[in-house]
Amino acid sequence: MTRFKHMTSFKPILILFLTFGIFYPGPADSESTEIVDRIVAVVNDDIITLSELNQVTGPYIKKINADGSPSEREKTEIYKIQDNALDKLIDRKLEEQEIKEAGITATDPEIDGAIETIKKNNSVTDEDLREMLAREGLTMAHYREQIKKKILRSKLMNYQVNSKIIVTEEDIRTYYEAHKDEFSEEGKYHLRHIIMRVPRYATTQAKKDIVARMEMVHERLKQGDSFEKMAREYSEPPLAKKGGDLGSINTNILSDQIQTALNGLKAGQFTAVLDTEQGYQIFYVEDVFQTRVKPFEEVSPRIQGKLFNEMLDEAHQAWVSELKKKSTIIKKL
Repeated sequence: MTRFKHMTSFKPILILFLTFGIFYPGPADSESTEIVDRIVAVVNDDIITLSELNQVTGPYIKKINADGSPSEREKTEIYKIQDNALDKLIDRKLEEQEIKEAGITATDPEIDGAIETIKKNNSVTDEDLREMLAREGLTMAHYREQIKKKILRSKLMNYQVNSKIIVTEEDIRTYYEAHKDEFSEEGKYHLRHIIMRVPRYATTQAKKDIVARMEMVHERLKQGDSFEKMAREYSEPPLAKKGGDLGSINTNILSDQIQTALNGLKAGQFTAVLDTEQGYQIFYVEDVFQTRVKPFEEVSPRIQGKLFNEMLDEAHQAWVSELKKKSTIIKKL
């Protein structure tokens, strides 16, 4: 039907359980084949069987039962797992019924294109994909059927939900104004420093000599000597050769002591002699890059995407809820 837009993108998969595992009827294990099947839900004119539910919940329940008979708490947890999985299967059954009623189809070229996209996004060849499917006990024909279901559902969602969501510029701007902290860039300093470390077992007199030497350097800086030159002459390796150049540093990674000392300094100014954990230091501000909030135009697409996804989740839940109100659903778990 022309009213349904063609799905043009597919999320990369981790073969195969994360993307399709919860919904596909994979190969039954020896335990599940021994269970007598029964109906666990009726959805309008369709049914969901216990074997379908077990294919979804089996791995989780098997893990819980691995250490023996489950406790009462674990039995409650198993029931919750089964109930949640059954709700998802009911939702999927309703969607399948809507797809059938609307006459939505997926062509072989669409399926081929989707598989090619998946292989490209996961950097796998056709042979690689077939090997991965074989390890999971699946065939390419089975996999194509799952891709087809994904395409059909995407088309249904696009028509029933996605196409009806509109994010206005007012929505985007309102979010921007209320969350500017999300779009701020930390301020930066381009710094140089002069450092003299204190040996671990230095005597009191040795420490005094280091402090006196740093104070002498500080005095010469105040008299106009080049910071870069003084760093080359008095600072310790490895940055001494570069004139003590530390490069651009985000303010938030500096210690409170250093941030306080730098606060208010402009390019070309330097701190007092600081007694830090690394040794005695003097910092020189080569340049200051103030904290800025990214402009609206720069972040608008990101906000639009965020708001669209939030609205999409809400709209999908609302749409499914309406489907359920109009449907006859009986759970027999």
